[in-house]
Amino acid sequence: LGLLLNLTRRISWSNTEMKNNIWLRDENRGIELEGRTIGIIGFGHTGRAFAKKLRGFDMNILAYDKYISDVAQDGVVMCASLDRLYQEADIVSFHVPLQEDTKHYFNSEFVKNMQKPFILINTSRGPVVETAALYNGMLSGKLKGACLDVYETEPIANMMPRLKKMIDELLVMPNFVGTPHIAGYTHEALYKMSFTLLNKLSEG
Repeated sequence: LGLLLNLTRRISWSNTEMKNNIWLRDENRGIELEGRTIGIIGFGHTGRAFAKKLRGFDMNILAYDKYISDVAQDGVVMCASLDRLYQEADIVSFHVPLQEDTKHYFNSEFVKNMQKPFILINTSRGPVVETAALYNGMLSGKLKGACLDVYETEPIANMMPRLKKMIDELLVMPNFVGTPHIAGYTHEALYKMSFTLLNKLSEG
């Protein structure tokens, strides 16, 4: 949610300008989330938590999960396939594990199937998004923006030169927000994980 708000309201971009004594108001006019349609792919714990937070923004929320079809959540429409997301989504957010059928889930064919220019969010696993498809989608304008917290290789300094060049170019685009795998990386999260592990050990 933070990445999405940052991108749509141009927060970090305009903040960098301000630090360089540049005052641009009209050029940093943002867009509102109200009334827009977001497609959440992967509706486990993180996907559902994200949807819950989005309800306060009066968005249309579509969700798709190949393993889950009967999760009831107020304000969320569960989709039997990706077809409706392809047709209606203004924003697509991935919340899937990395496994054989999710590697490069987001690829050139996915971009082609999207009927409207859209924003991509990936806070799941890096290889879920094919870097070349993301890069080409941004250059073509089919992708209006992208928020990435994870990458095909981490840290990006260890990427193959061809992929690193793409990420380096993306990082200087005003419609790209990148963070170093910190979406779930908080002091509180460490405590929660430790507490959950302790409880599971106690139950065992």
